[in-house]
Amino acid sequence: MSLVVNDQKYIEEESLAADVTGDPIQLPKLVKKCVLSAFPGAGGTCKWQYTYSSHTDIDDSNASWLDWAAGAVASDADAYFEVAPNAVRLVSIGDTATGTVVGA
Repeated sequence: MSLVVNDQKYIEEESLAADVTGDPIQLPKLVKKCVLSAFPGAGGTCKWQYTYSSHTDIDDSNASWLDWAAGAVASDADAYFEVAPNAVRLVSIGDTATGTVVGA
């Protein structure tokens, strides 16, 4: 993972091995809207999950996670959130996956 704050944008990148659920990426409170992008490996799918659970529940592994509307995707995909969730996590299925979070 890497974090970049550039021109008032929050950017986070995530790369996963096959069949991994990534750690939660807690979005800073300054992020009001965000775009999630998913880039699955050639032989698999991936999806983003998001939560509006409290940061305490996220830290304590008690968050309720929802799959993004696209579900597991086999090709590159994006989703826009008008109201940014408190945290997101990438899930790789069958192959590696990469994803980005861009918030403003």
